[in-house]
Amino acid sequence: MTPLVVSARAATLADVDRLHDLVEQARQSVRPVRGGASHLDVDGVDWHLDTRLESPHAAVLCGLIDDAVVGYAVVSEDRGAARIEAIFVEPEAREVGLGEELLDAVIAWSRARGCSTLDAVALPGDRHTKNFFETFGMVARAITVSRLL
Repeated sequence: MTPLVVSARAATLADVDRLHDLVEQARQSVRPVRGGASHLDVDGVDWHLDTRLESPHAAVLCGLIDDAVVGYAVVSEDRGAARIEAIFVEPEAREVGLGEELLDAVIAWSRARGCSTLDAVALPGDRHTKNFFETFGMVARAITVSRLL
């Protein structure tokens, strides 16, 4: 049996339909997590996939198993800081190193741009994501608190 090939690459226009499907899956998976609904409704997503593909200050990366796109990451740069705007791998494609491959690609892109920091959001109810980021040396530097009125 041939081992799976896990990789990450820059997204192209040919990937857009598949990426839109993954973005919707990501949003649906975030909503029920503690803090997820507020994150989506209040913080929102101030980007559209198509604009990020065309932006000189952002990158959209595809995560692949063999030739199948089963994950993505969106990263942007502003004033020397990189920010992971989204990172997602389909549940069935997890635990094979694809998230790590995507984050390695995000880090490489950020370093190539001369960024001095890399930020990401981990929701309070998503211990798995927090632990994932911590394996890359990412730690909390701010905590946003909120109350519904």
